[in-house]
Amino acid sequence: MYQIVNPVLPTAIGAGDGAQTIGRIVSAIIGIFLIAGFVLALFHIIFGAISWITAGGDKNRLQAAQERITSAIIGLIILTAIWAIMLLIGTFLGFGFPKFTIPTFMDSGAVPATNTGPYRRYTPI
Repeated sequence: MYQIVNPVLPTAIGAGDGAQTIGRIVSAIIGIFLIAGFVLALFHIIFGAISWITAGGDKNRLQAAQERITSAIIGLIILTAIWAIMLLIGTFLGFGFPKFTIPTFMDSGAVPATNTGPYRRYTPI
């Protein structure tokens, strides 16, 4: 197996075979988007609550605050559903979430090296 080493990058993503490197990068990107979505939804909920409190009886501002909170909660539900779907698809296709591992094909004479964990690694005889 060939090793790709990039001395500029940290060893967490700069060393390993191509599938591992790509898997780490994809995993990091997915994690960043999910965390950013949850943080953004939290800020929208807080800002909507502050708008609701400071509405002062104005129906238009109260309705806008309610819509902001409702939209943020719907966004959280969608993010949670996306996470659950990724886990489900990953389980069926053999991708490891949240640590994205790309399954590889080996020689036809491959045998399992270990039986630990849900993802087995195969090595040639």
